[in-house]
Amino acid sequence: MNSTIGHLIRDLHDAAQGEVCRKLWVGNLPPDCTDEDLKAFLQKHGLPPCTTIMRVVGDGSHPGALLAFGSAQPEDLYKAALRLDGMYWKQRTLSVFVVQH
Repeated sequence: MNSTIGHLIRDLHDAAQGEVCRKLWVGNLPPDCTDEDLKAFLQKHGLPPCTTIMRVVGDGSHPGALLAFGSAQPEDLYKAALRLDGMYWKQRTLSVFVVQH
């Protein structure tokens, strides 16, 4: 895990104030994708509303986001990751996986 993602995971944990929060990584997002676009896409595919979105821009060619779902069951996130990983959305093939720490 690169240091940027590790730092974001710690920040999400701190933001949750000790609560157990489930996290999902969505990579290779379109550069013009807004938080609202991402939330609508994920809810359309059965995920509950996320509690936090932290963007990782990198060099801008394959931006991603780390999302926290405070109320989601881990098995629901795993199922969603299996459905969404490799999905083509807005001219991009998404990389989606559950983040554990």
